[in-house]
Amino acid sequence: MAKKTSRLEPQNRHWYEDLPLPGERMEKAPNIEEECNELNEVFLEVSRASSLMRGVFLAFFSFLAPLSLWMLWFLVKENVSDGFSEGGTFLIALSPFFLLAAVLFWGVRMEFNVPLDRPVRFNRKKRKVYLYEYEWKWNPFVRWKTVFKVFDWDNVRAEVIRERGFNGTAYMESHALVLSHCEPGTNKVIDRTDLYRTLGSPGSEVKAMWAYCCHYMEQGLEGLPETKLRPQDVQFARCFFAHYPVLNPTKEGAEYRASGWLHWIYDVMVFPAFPLMLLWGLGYYIVMRLAPDPVWPPEIDRESTSG
Repeated sequence: MAKKTSRLEPQNRHWYEDLPLPGERMEKAPNIEEECNELNEVFLEVSRASSLMRGVFLAFFSFLAPLSLWMLWFLVKENVSDGFSEGGTFLIALSPFFLLAAVLFWGVRMEFNVPLDRPVRFNRKKRKVYLYEYEWKWNPFVRWKTVFKVFDWDNVRAEVIRERGFNGTAYMESHALVLSHCEPGTNKVIDRTDLYRTLGSPGSEVKAMWAYCCHYMEQGLEGLPETKLRPQDVQFARCFFAHYPVLNPTKEGAEYRASGWLHWIYDVMVFPAFPLMLLWGLGYYIVMRLAPDPVWPPEIDRESTSG
């Protein structure tokens, strides 16, 4: 697809498309799936918990750590037996372990330091958007911090970002809904943040998310479809079977199996890897139990939830 000229001149994106401004007609029916934490006449709270793949690094750690320790023991044993006659070669052989340790440390820190959710509140009475951000770094040894941002709704624009490529094993495509906060009366971007991100799903989902937010901010609850709130509790079955729900023995699993036939294609394709999916699910459950909850400062909490 050819690029569409953007009013906002997005940077470092493979493909982008402007969405209508707040109040403009939306072609896609508004929908928010199960990404809503709270909804009332004053504010809408959108969850961003699904934008992070929680538990994957913990699963990798549980799988790779024992293997790495065994290989490290083997290398040390071999070099001890020959009196470390080739010390330089031994140090070179150890370098991948230091790199792997740094990557795993970063991943585990991501799992247990990043809050379980980074919600965004749309306050239609004040016409403001409140964002709970957690700024993590690629350097696992520096301080990571929580930041709170406030956007004026009338100066908010949105873009759909599509990023795609081949990772060496499979062709991957993701879509993101990006909120851009602009200077009043212009399209000059002050700040950007992702609101919603999907992997392998059509871009219509993120467009529907924006349609829902626009409809709520401009027209309120009237005309919105029935919204199923995101579950706030942590259940073992929901987490353990999160990536292979066809095996979930609970009511949620039964609803998934009865939801249609398209998901069965996915279930059959990934069946050889379902033990890894369950390991990922176990890591997901552990992270959901131990990672911190998002906590708004009292003054921002009151401001963002009051009329």
